[in-house]
Amino acid sequence: MKVKLAFCYKYVTICGESSLHGIVMVSKQVIQQTADAIYRRTKTFLVVADQEGRVIITAGSAPKGVLASTLQEFAASERPRDITADRYISRITDQTEPVYIIAAFGTSQAPAVGEEFEVVFPALLQAERGDLNRDDFYCRLTAGRMTRLDMCGCASEFDIEIDMPYVVYTVDIPEGYGMVTAERLLERLRMRIADDVFLYDRTVPVIVHKLEENREEENSGIDELEQKLIEQTRSVAGEGAIIGKSAQISSLDYLEVAYREAREAVRISKIFGYEGQLQRYLDLLLEQIIVYLPKRVCHRLLDIMAGDTFYEQMSGEDLRIAFSFLDHSMNAAKTARELFFHRNSVNYRLNRIRRVAKLDLRNFRDAFIFKIGWLLYRYLHTNDKKGSDQDSEYNLRRF
Repeated sequence: MKVKLAFCYKYVTICGESSLHGIVMVSKQVIQQTADAIYRRTKTFLVVADQEGRVIITAGSAPKGVLASTLQEFAASERPRDITADRYISRITDQTEPVYIIAAFGTSQAPAVGEEFEVVFPALLQAERGDLNRDDFYCRLTAGRMTRLDMCGCASEFDIEIDMPYVVYTVDIPEGYGMVTAERLLERLRMRIADDVFLYDRTVPVIVHKLEENREEENSGIDELEQKLIEQTRSVAGEGAIIGKSAQISSLDYLEVAYREAREAVRISKIFGYEGQLQRYLDLLLEQIIVYLPKRVCHRLLDIMAGDTFYEQMSGEDLRIAFSFLDHSMNAAKTARELFFHRNSVNYRLNRIRRVAKLDLRNFRDAFIFKIGWLLYRYLHTNDKKGSDQDSEYNLRRF
């Protein structure tokens, strides 16, 4: 049974000795509400006491007189914990020094609730020693190693807004450039843009861009930011560096998800051999579905839709007109204006595709099949058997 608890403490060091300074990151009311929520979920009484056995917080209508004497008796003993069928009492220690006593009792789940409580508490104490800097905060958040209350406390300290929309960019630096290039790019980006920039895993520059609340991305200076990112990345890490962009997230709670999306955008673009230094996650959703399919399924689908020979017969001009036609909502007039073609030329090419592949791009269903077929063709022919069917099936299960 998993019980997640969220308590935030501030540990300080005075003259080389550790001492508990008190609850500063969150109020006692928040802690009480958390404990009450655990009690409602598990029906197990939960108690926090100091090392002398004095009760600080209780969740549920525990018999306080009996409880106090039990905790004081335990505090006076040297036992690390006391476990029975319906009770769990333990000391919470930090740097080998006891700082709190926790107790869970009243139900058969008490040992499980107390054990989980004992695991969580030291991690929270360690997390809130006050030695995190801004970069460490973002790195831990990206790795998914912070509780919500941990995050709130640190964000308040660093003056970072949590409940705001964000997008995340990551930079994939080509092999051979190394860590020095990542650090140089990090410093350059910090000089040129106003967003939070940090190195994740010491090699991946990450940019966390806050969008203005209730504003769409295109109205939030996103184009200017992306242009700066491309220019600085190209100047430091060359043309081979790729910037991945995540979908928009509603708050920093989802920073880990956004980071993985940005990294996935880079990976997918490499698999399909796409050009361009900025790759957007939302533009690559169909490609992701294809990549997670076994290769034999991709071959079969391509045979059913159009076959290899059709796409091999198409010239670059055919493809350019076809995809421009799809991008312009299947409007031949707009396509002709965009490509400086006569409208009859566009229609001629579309009719040629209909004759050869039996797909009329003026029809949505056929246009969708054409698009998927082209992605399958590009995936299977751009990669010289990158990954086996077994690998693809594993990815599909993981996805």
